[in-house]
Amino acid sequence: MTDETTLPPADTTLLHHRVAHRPDDRELLRREARLLQRAAGPGVLELVEFADDAIQTELSVAWSGDRTWATEPPGTFDEAIRSLIAVAATLERMHAAGVVHGALSPAALHIDKAGRSTIAQFDEAAAVDDPEPATDVKALAQIGADRAERAMQLDPRLRAHERRRRDTAVWILGNPPAEPGQLATALQGVAEPGRPWFQANHIGIAAAALIVASSAAVLVPWIADRYGDSDPTTRAPVLEVNGQRYQVGEPGDVASIADWNCDGAETAVLLRPSTGTVFVSRSWRNPSLTVAGGLPGATGFADPPAPACGVLGLIGPKGPAELPLPAELLPESDDD
Repeated sequence: MTDETTLPPADTTLLHHRVAHRPDDRELLRREARLLQRAAGPGVLELVEFADDAIQTELSVAWSGDRTWATEPPGTFDEAIRSLIAVAATLERMHAAGVVHGALSPAALHIDKAGRSTIAQFDEAAAVDDPEPATDVKALAQIGADRAERAMQLDPRLRAHERRRRDTAVWILGNPPAEPGQLATALQGVAEPGRPWFQANHIGIAAAALIVASSAAVLVPWIADRYGDSDPTTRAPVLEVNGQRYQVGEPGDVASIADWNCDGAETAVLLRPSTGTVFVSRSWRNPSLTVAGGLPGATGFADPPAPACGVLGLIGPKGPAELPLPAELLPESDDD
């Protein structure tokens, strides 16, 4: 296979041109072309020309430069987060088109003259057989965690609220959701200070906090580092447990405590009446909330009509109602 970069006459676009003659190489170029055609759009390497005849297969893409996430510093923390959000949004669009890259790396993320990131190296993507969509998210999260860490090393002078955002980003990237759109939404909460969060007002406790990304129901911890450090824009529910006060969710939510999984410990449960979505928490030390189902029209919590493990009582549109929780959230039974 030949590989060259040329500047066509009367054209201002550098092309990366490849020609293949061997059957295996030709098939890889065909696969790469199919991926690029389906993924075409902003943030993706542009396919300029593809030709396939009886003798050879040719593919030309717009040359995206030699600046990549592997060679360029991330800039500030906020710039690193915004770049991650942009790439995650591109991945969301690609996945919706049925394209999974499967070989994301810092070298595969190119940076144009305007500083925008472009997903490239679809030649390597073409060599991956049936990659899972979650592979892209995990790879981007790992790349993003390394890049955010580099940004923090370059700019260590962070204020308290910036440290919280930094710690939140680190947690998100270390525990990424399965979908790229959810990752983008969660990171958007870090990029936009003032989003709803969950904080324990207690001296010396690294208490977890929650950003509620309403569109994707992504909830992640935000580390509180000093007493009384609260968000004045938030008027969310407050729970008091063992002398500690916890601000939970966002304005309009309804919070309570319940031993919802029958492990002997009562933890936070949250209802979002606007959607009927219910979230549950496993502990106060690291109260990461998980979507547990919902009931459209529900307005609050109540004792379930028939109390049982794995069941929450709600005030539904027609009166008291039961919400059975997903089995995967409950402890495994010892019974065979």
